Amino acid sequence: MKKIITLIVAMATVSIASAQVQGEVSNSDEFRVDPSSRLDYGIKAGVSIASLDTDAVVGDHDLSRYGFTAGFFLKYGFTDKVGLLTELSFIAMGSDLQELHADYLVVPVLLNFNLTERLSLHAGPQLAIKTWASEDGFDTFDYMAAGGIHYQISERLGIEGRYNLGFNSVIDIDDFQGLNDEPDLTNQAVTLMLTYGFN
Repeated sequence: MKKIITLIVAMATVSIASAQVQGEVSNSDEFRVDPSSRLDYGIKAGVSIASLDTDAVVGDHDLSRYGFTAGFFLKYGFTDKVGLLTELSFIAMGSDLQELHADYLVVPVLLNFNLTERLSLHAGPQLAIKTWASEDGFDTFDYMAAGGIHYQISERLGIEGRYNLGFNSVIDIDDFQGLNDEPDLTNQAVTLMLTYGFN
């Protein structure tokens, strides 16, 4: 939890610093959102901090798995304030224990709310599809929720932080050693990404 809080604080610090820098730019060079441009698409990449239910694992371990995330996004604005954001992204999840590593393709369908020209929030459901796991026993599908914040640094470049939380246990405990009886092992991950839009 401390690492998650640290990551969120770091993202907020970068956003504030970026806003201060942008505030010093002359009006002629300021970024402007084109109201007629409803469609945006691009790529994103960054780092992830993932974990499972820590109470389910025996021993004193740092169970956070540090990994990589990357993907493509498509955003459509219904109005200047509200839009739809969908993606196809790779996220390394599971935990730091080697036998509990798992990678997923995630497909979120999120509502996007523009608070200002630069700052937006998004939230909604997502489907995670397992592409690889270090051991058998992981479910193929995970049903999750995602929510985050995005800050547009320039016309094309942005920074984004997101929290991803699974609703169901993703592991059959009979296939693993060292786990307590009947654990609820749900995926959770925080991601910090840079985004680059092409439109």
